[in-house]
Amino acid sequence: MNKNVENNKAEKTILIVDDKQINIDFLSNSLKREGFRVISARDAVSALNLAKNKSPDLILLDAHMPEKNGFEICQEIKKTEDLTAIPVIFMISKQEKKYLNQCYAVGGADYVCKPIDIIILINRIKVHIELRELKEKLLPPSKRRKQQKPLHELIKMVSF
Repeated sequence: MNKNVENNKAEKTILIVDDKQINIDFLSNSLKREGFRVISARDAVSALNLAKNKSPDLILLDAHMPEKNGFEICQEIKKTEDLTAIPVIFMISKQEKKYLNQCYAVGGADYVCKPIDIIILINRIKVHIELRELKEKLLPPSKRRKQQKPLHELIKMVSF
């Protein structure tokens, strides 16, 4: 694979929100193998805090969780100015297809059915991240998201 493509992809962070650790582990391992950074949350409060503090490039969100469901979490994300542009891909079970309209109504960008086909998921992630980047390029510079790099990456960029 082209080194620039690998480096570009490696900079992308995915937030996985699911109440089941086994699902998080499966998705996390699969996405890390593809070069993505992964952060995860098992509840709404943690998900919102991580989204606000880490500003992921994309959110994978389980539609049905205890306490707050994915639809409510997505609505809160989309109401938060700094998070509104983050694409949200819902994870739903095949028997939950009746909720598809709700996924889009609350601001979701896409959905995948459980059990997750990882090849389909990875391709959808890439497409939605690329779409977000293209949309940002169309915005005036004052409206674009700030590219925040960790300190250790900034130090590597400086030559002494």
